[in-house]
Amino acid sequence: MAHYTPVVETIIATHCHDVRQIEQTLDGLLDFCGYEQVLLLYRRLCRHYFDIDPAASKR
Repeated sequence: MAHYTPVVETIIATHCHDVRQIEQTLDGLLDFCGYEQVLLLYRRLCRHYFDIDPAASKR
């Protein structure tokens, strides 16, 4: 989680639209979604991604 928190925070704070980076981060977070704090990060990033590509974030 320590690795992903600053990554997610930066993506959101900079309004990053780099789909590849967002998807890679989401994929990495999936490995740790058994932890509530990571799940919260995942959800935050999904909400950010939804604003960029609603269809992709629903898959």
